[in-house]
Amino acid sequence: MQQPARYASGIIALLTATAAIGDGVPDALRRCAAIDEDAARLACYDAYVAGARAATATANEPPAASVPPDPATSAAERSADAEARFGLPTAPEEEPTEITAKITDIAERAYGERIFTLDNDQVWVEDSRARTLKLEVGDTVRISAGLFGSYRLRGSGNRSTGVDRIR
Repeated sequence: MQQPARYASGIIALLTATAAIGDGVPDALRRCAAIDEDAARLACYDAYVAGARAATATANEPPAASVPPDPATSAAERSADAEARFGLPTAPEEEPTEITAKITDIAERAYGERIFTLDNDQVWVEDSRARTLKLEVGDTVRISAGLFGSYRLRGSGNRSTGVDRIR
């Protein structure tokens, strides 16, 4: 007779936990879920996630809708904006395949991976500790996009190292 009571209390605890989880959904996500059109609903979710990543959206404020680029904006301005987002996970579709910059600072992580700060305010970290590439502050480097979201940093020679953008 003890077993059925134990199962019943377990089921009650599970239902209580499920109800508590459902109460933690932000209002902005509830508003996104209420949108009937698929594309608009997906855009709402994407905007919410982008806002959460940037830590600019508050918990009770709806996410800002993404605005398409102004056609009056010059191609140079769009290119500069795309280059500024090069290597970030939310990079635009018109991302350049390569950038060139100068190293302004080289730091090192606890396990030996180097952190490169570039003159365009981008910060990249090596994928491994292997020192296959000799670099110094002031060197010009090229970072090119590879397969599956990877990036390679090249100095003046043929050698390169895998990097990830951290800022």
